[in-house]
Amino acid sequence: MGKLIRFLYYQISFVVFSADINEKRRHIHAVCGTKNAKLCKFWIEKNGKNDTELVYNYGFSQKELTTIEKLINENYETINKQLDIFYNGKQVKSIKI
Repeated sequence: MGKLIRFLYYQISFVVFSADINEKRRHIHAVCGTKNAKLCKFWIEKNGKNDTELVYNYGFSQKELTTIEKLINENYETINKQLDIFYNGKQVKSIKI
């Protein structure tokens, strides 16, 4: 699991998994905690354009999901730069915000 961005205030990390490299549509996983962790997945683009869509959610409240979607949209460019590094097979260094 590669951590792309850690939002220290929210204690949420945006991550990608090694199997994600095979998926064609760009997406991000949000994780909070380790034991009994909360996890969700958002598509972050559709037809090459910024378009967030919740795919699944395990444990986040609706309020938390709204915050996560807001963080994705506010950091869309940074997330995509980090994903470019990942998809090019290079090691991603986590950014702390």
